[in-house]
Amino acid sequence: MSTNFIDCSEQEQAREIREFLKSLGAEIEVSDNSADVNDIVNTCNVVWKLDNSIDIESVINSVVSLLLLLPEELLKPKIDEFCGIVVRDATETKKLSLCLKVLIGLFHALSEHSALRYPVYMSMLTCAKGTGQLQMVVTDLVTLKLWRDFWKLTDENWQALLRLLHETLITCNEGALAAKTMYELLSSYTGEKAGEAREDSIRCVEAELKNPNVYLFDHLIGLKPVEALKGTKIYELLDIFVNKNLTEYQKFEGLNKTFLEESSFDQGDLLRKIRLLTLASIALENKELSFATLSDKLQLSNDEIESFVIEAIRSKVVKAKIDQVNQKVLVGSVAHRTFSQAEWKNLHSVLLSWRSNIESVSKQIASISLDLNNPL
Repeated sequence: MSTNFIDCSEQEQAREIREFLKSLGAEIEVSDNSADVNDIVNTCNVVWKLDNSIDIESVINSVVSLLLLLPEELLKPKIDEFCGIVVRDATETKKLSLCLKVLIGLFHALSEHSALRYPVYMSMLTCAKGTGQLQMVVTDLVTLKLWRDFWKLTDENWQALLRLLHETLITCNEGALAAKTMYELLSSYTGEKAGEAREDSIRCVEAELKNPNVYLFDHLIGLKPVEALKGTKIYELLDIFVNKNLTEYQKFEGLNKTFLEESSFDQGDLLRKIRLLTLASIALENKELSFATLSDKLQLSNDEIESFVIEAIRSKVVKAKIDQVNQKVLVGSVAHRTFSQAEWKNLHSVLLSWRSNIESVSKQIASISLDLNNPL
């Protein structure tokens, strides 16, 4: 039997789909009642057992075309049900890539402003997570926020979307975007609801501390859901990386080895990070540092100092030059571990000074231009 059901009427299409599913062993009645697609949706799982992906796609797309003929009030529960069934069946038959392709077609068949896109997008993320095909799904937070407004998502639905997106990004090794997504998720919890994000907060802090390319954590410590973790070991560890130094970390490590191991932290990487951050704190107060001072504060041998400072420069924790002859490090600038109110005021003052200087230069240029255009 042909699997092309598109070039026929709605009734004929529904009947042919039922006949085809029945021929594959589905327990379904053959009728012309196209208004009820429940039986088709519930029994289309037999299609995923076919070897020919073109046939599978043809049948599922035909089911989609029938769904889209339903009125809005009937379509919503059917879309939810359809997405759940096809993802489940595709997972069982290891055909998630094909499922993702079908769901993308359904997504674009729906209006950009339709809230029905939400369950389809969530199913697309599930498929991308299972296949690693992240490039097939929109992950840009600006676009997603626009869709949130279009679809009028509740806070709970928006948080569920960000949570699944974060999991997908982590699975696909997109650590930087995953961190931004988790920050967005935690920022969505405010006031009394901050405590509801406990598990998300723990995952966020752990993921950031484990990320080998992240060194600054001040942005996390001020989030309400993270503040709600005060009194826990993970918050204590985060506070060390925001405000303290190597000595405090080593004390924590000595008392909490079981916690660090159970949380799957790479203690060697944590030690490397806290040394870099300790260097940043020292360099803020002293623009000229001897190898002897760094050796003492960082607990490194003199022979290790040079390579460590090079790593700090590459990591953009400091900008510095190494004076090998005099065994010194000359600091140019340092990444601030925290940005206090005083530092914001200082930045404001610097920007005002720049603006004043630019205005002065602009007036001088205007004056010179006037003189050139109006010679004596």
